[in-house]
Amino acid sequence: MLNTDAKLEQQFSITAYINIGLIAVITILATFGVMILSSGLDRSETVTKAMRNHMFADMMHDGIRADVYNMYQAAVVQDRALMNDVADGYRENAANFRQAIAANEKLDLPEDIQKALRRVHQPLDNYLREADKLISAMNDNFEALDMKEFEIFAQVFDGLIGDMEGVSESIETLAAEENASNIMWARIGEFLIILAGLGSIGFSLFLRKHNLANVVMPVSQIANVTEQLSEVEDTSGIDVPYTDKNNEIGQIAKALVVFKETSERRREEDIARAEEDRQRVAEEREREIEGQRLREQMEQEVAETQKRAREQMAQQFEEHVSGVVANVLEKAEMLKQSAQMVGGSARDTAQKSRECTQKSESAGHSVQTVASGAEEMTASIGEINSRVTEASSSTRDANKAASNAVEQVDALDGLAQRVGEVVKLINDIAEQTNLLALNATIEAARAGDAGKGFAVVASEVKSLANQTGKATQEIENQIEEMQAATRTTIEAVRNVTDRISNIDHIANEIAAAVHQQSAATSEIGRAAASASDLTITVSENIDAVGMAAQANASTMETVEEFAVALVDMSSDLQTRVRSFVADMRG
Repeated sequence: MLNTDAKLEQQFSITAYINIGLIAVITILATFGVMILSSGLDRSETVTKAMRNHMFADMMHDGIRADVYNMYQAAVVQDRALMNDVADGYRENAANFRQAIAANEKLDLPEDIQKALRRVHQPLDNYLREADKLISAMNDNFEALDMKEFEIFAQVFDGLIGDMEGVSESIETLAAEENASNIMWARIGEFLIILAGLGSIGFSLFLRKHNLANVVMPVSQIANVTEQLSEVEDTSGIDVPYTDKNNEIGQIAKALVVFKETSERRREEDIARAEEDRQRVAEEREREIEGQRLREQMEQEVAETQKRAREQMAQQFEEHVSGVVANVLEKAEMLKQSAQMVGGSARDTAQKSRECTQKSESAGHSVQTVASGAEEMTASIGEINSRVTEASSSTRDANKAASNAVEQVDALDGLAQRVGEVVKLINDIAEQTNLLALNATIEAARAGDAGKGFAVVASEVKSLANQTGKATQEIENQIEEMQAATRTTIEAVRNVTDRISNIDHIANEIAAAVHQQSAATSEIGRAAASASDLTITVSENIDAVGMAAQANASTMETVEEFAVALVDMSSDLQTRVRSFVADMRG
């Protein structure tokens, strides 16, 4: 609470300093909040990049395994074009894997995450080396491929999973910590800014009330009292207020009291003197001429005495009041300048708040860009999931085809057994063929020249019929060899069927992993949307600061208007004092 008895200059200086301090606090809090928010958003963007790169690397990790098993499927059917495509895709995935790890190492991440990234190098090299070995072996000489290489490949794949999951957990923990920190600082900044704004508005209202009650109203009342004292002769019924104050207003009031007392004393003396004169005139009534002369002389002396008394009172009043009024006018001018300075500071604060709002909106656009990137990544993961599903479907089709091949080879074995029975009929067929060939020769002779070609064919048929009996034994031997080969083929096809079933199981695991990556990417999108909402909230709070600063500027404009009014009233009081002094001097 301000001391109302203090000098006006001291009161105006204190209020101006307090208001400037509040504006400085609001400006510092707004700037600090924007800096904290900007730093938090930069860290969040770095964490988002790291998570995106790591998820991409994780997809490449699974993609390389899918390339190896796709190469196996292509090698089984010896589809050269497909094998070349798979090999090219593998090389691209391996390069992308290394680039994603290197990109995260270049980011400004904590040391524990950097150590986790460095631990990935050796398992990654082992994983890619085994993948290269399998791809090259299946591409160059699939028949000589040792299936134990797939077991070694599966072991290095599992070993890399542990290191990759450690990096993923560290990045997710860092993202959660950054998100919690951003929310905490946003809430603290919001509370401090609102508190400072309310304090500034409350102090401005208090300052307005204080100036009205302790400056404007007292000066106005003293001006009215001064006017009354100058207009009436009997001042005994006029009370002078604020004589108990120790500031400039109290000094003016005390000077008016001195003027009032002097005026009343002079008036009483004049009345007493006039009464004495009248008594003397009554006693000397007999000497009318002399009495008239004495009366005129007495009136002249009274007039001169009153003039001297008024001159003395005017001089005393001017000495006491004029200096105080001039001092009040000077302090009012200082108040006006202080109000203009504080109002300018408040307007600057409002402008800074608008600039802070623009920066917050720019940060919000950056966060929305991150959210859009997360949505695009989600779409890409969905496409990969579709491809993995297609690969799984192709594996099931291959398994079904292999099963059908087993059934067909079993049928072929039964057919070979029945071929032996058919061989017995070959001799009968050969004899009938000779008869048919003879008939064909006769018909060709009847046809003349047009049947010469048919005669040649009939002759060849007859020759083949003669050779049929000799070929019967050879056919029986080949049937036995075919049955042995059929049993070997059945065993090989069943082995291929078992391997294709294993590949189908692995493809299903890849599909599940891709689905988990899709869920994590969606979570990134939601976190980016939450950060965008938080940026909008901070922008609204900064707008509130701007509005509070604008309200403070409006209040200071009101204070400036009061200061101008005080200057005018002080000038008017000074004019009235001068007029009063001039009237007193006559």
